[in-house]
Amino acid sequence: MSRPYLITFTPLGSYFFGSYLSFKEGFHVVSNRFPQQTGILGCLRSTLLKQNKLLNGFNYPDFENDMDKIHALTGTSKMNGIDEDDDNFGIINRISPVFLVIKNGKEAADFLFQAPWDAQLIDGQIRYVEYKSRTGVKTFVRNQDKSTAVISDRDHKKGNSDIFGGLDFWQAYLLHSNVPNDSYLKAEDIFKKRKSKGIARKERQTVNEAFYVKTDYRFTGDYAFGVIVHFAEYCVLEKQDISFGGESSLFRLEVHEADEIPGIKNHPLVSRFLRADDSGDFFGEKKSYDEKKKVVLISNFVAAGFIDGIEHAMIPDLYPLSTRIFPGGASGSFRALPAGSILFPGNSISLNGSLYKIPNKIGLNWAIQAARGF
Repeated sequence: MSRPYLITFTPLGSYFFGSYLSFKEGFHVVSNRFPQQTGILGCLRSTLLKQNKLLNGFNYPDFENDMDKIHALTGTSKMNGIDEDDDNFGIINRISPVFLVIKNGKEAADFLFQAPWDAQLIDGQIRYVEYKSRTGVKTFVRNQDKSTAVISDRDHKKGNSDIFGGLDFWQAYLLHSNVPNDSYLKAEDIFKKRKSKGIARKERQTVNEAFYVKTDYRFTGDYAFGVIVHFAEYCVLEKQDISFGGESSLFRLEVHEADEIPGIKNHPLVSRFLRADDSGDFFGEKKSYDEKKKVVLISNFVAAGFIDGIEHAMIPDLYPLSTRIFPGGASGSFRALPAGSILFPGNSISLNGSLYKIPNKIGLNWAIQAARGF
């Protein structure tokens, strides 16, 4: 029987998560604000092995002596890429998309998610972006000539609203009703950037008179990263200070039985993560939709192919997921639709291509339906 647990990761100082801007060309290294889903999976698996004394003196799994125990606990998947067929992660059945936890001492007071791209903050109020179709024009979309265009009323001068919404925000957003002013936080009020200098290295050797600037983050208050993890039975993880991220930042890992957290079942997103059989409202299969609904990505979406049947979409960017090792050892990446993207389906949408097994199991490809409101 699958059991859901809230696993929190509280940074004990500044933290650094690798990104596609990490150690590329130039001398500026930038951290992600959030850990990647693959990173969370790896952290959980390594912590399970460490706490069960299944790592050797070099902190690698001791396959020579304990292969059966290691496979039973953390699975057989090598996770060389999210397109692998082997999705066996041992006692870890499923991981939710990562979110922010507002802590109130030892309690979780609320859970925050990146606000969708059509919720625009203007003059202290959340305004919904709407669109309408225009005929009698010529457009070129996906290598096809069309006679219609979609016009949005987004205020481009205001830019993107980098905000995170809690329970009251999402309850209002899903119904397209007025969003309370105290139901969200600006990113700048949660994350604080910190810049420091480092010595450049090449092939593990320092380079004389070569420096780079590193940008990492720290929380401004009592926050943590959180995921809902479904374990096969009981969670055998214990509270522990761990190293996590691109520069082994220090975090406190804590385990909470999800069903015992006050109010968690009232949150419209987190409550769905508690269900072992819930994979969201679109993860690749053909799905029919009411014309008054839209599809909101709660986490990054990655697959091989195109999503067919979309009338219109609001996609702020394409996010590189560096989660695959190509033959020959060269690392590569997938392009993913980022969390916060909005898809406006016709009668139905479906994935024209291959849907990988691993992404939805580790918190990627999570989408929900919401009211369009127009």
